[in-house]
Amino acid sequence: MNNAGNFIKNVTLEKRKEITDYIYKKFPDKLPIIVEYSHDFPKDKRLIKFKFLVPKKFLMLEFTSFLRNKMELDPSIGIFIFVDNTLVKQGDHITTIYDKYVKEDNFLYFTLNIENVYG
Repeated sequence: MNNAGNFIKNVTLEKRKEITDYIYKKFPDKLPIIVEYSHDFPKDKRLIKFKFLVPKKFLMLEFTSFLRNKMELDPSIGIFIFVDNTLVKQGDHITTIYDKYVKEDNFLYFTLNIENVYG
């Protein structure tokens, strides 16, 4: 079960900032990302892990592919990633999205949804 919502509720803003400060020092070439799921996202496809360190050089397409593989999604299922209710372009660099949408705690929050795109 995904615990992103519990992470935000149970971990103070100051502690989340401490976590991201530590990440930036230890992994300067990576970005901290939290993955949440839409309310109708199938529970059997959700990942246990919800915090990810993603290489700054990644395109969104690479991160999406990584998530698809981890979730073992059928090729007929499309995965859609949103930030602040905005669909993310797959060709964008993750750093571009991070710079535009990073939250006060220095995490980037993605919301995932899937849809059967071939019928």
